[in-house]
Amino acid sequence: MKALFIAILYLNLIPLHPQDSVELRRLSTSYNIAEKEIVLQEYRITNNSSQCYYTWLDSNQGKDSKDSSVWLKRYLFAPKGDFSFASLMFDNVVFEGSFKPELGFSFMKRIKPGESFSYILYSSTRDSLHSKSSFDSLINIESESLINSLLPGGIPEEFLYQNEQIILEPKDIKAIK
Repeated sequence: MKALFIAILYLNLIPLHPQDSVELRRLSTSYNIAEKEIVLQEYRITNNSSQCYYTWLDSNQGKDSKDSSVWLKRYLFAPKGDFSFASLMFDNVVFEGSFKPELGFSFMKRIKPGESFSYILYSSTRDSLHSKSSFDSLINIESESLINSLLPGGIPEEFLYQNEQIILEPKDIKAIK
């Protein structure tokens, strides 16, 4: 009986998902070059979990639903112009090596366990950068399991952003909305 009690206690103390989290940190800095102020805001996503996560930028449209699969379905399957992001990936409309991601439409980055990715906002004036909450609302982060539930086999590697950061100007952010 004592051994059973200790075994149950031990099993309850073992975390089922050790460090299953994704952290979003905001860092800000400014400096002057030739009497011109340069402002940088970094949004760093660190994957502390045991599975891959994906991030992309998308406007608030559709975020009225609390179900994140609704946001993801809209991003993947809603057409913008003649095609949706999913149709670009699977309908053979993109020639090999010719894909260029477009923010707000076909930009997606896989963040593997232990890796980080940064969105860096650059501006020559503080006034031209969006508020933190405005840019926060564009950032989407979802688990690989949700992606794979909608797209069996996942997103092909050639359609994923490959760098560890992306530098954006205010005009890039306005184009997403």
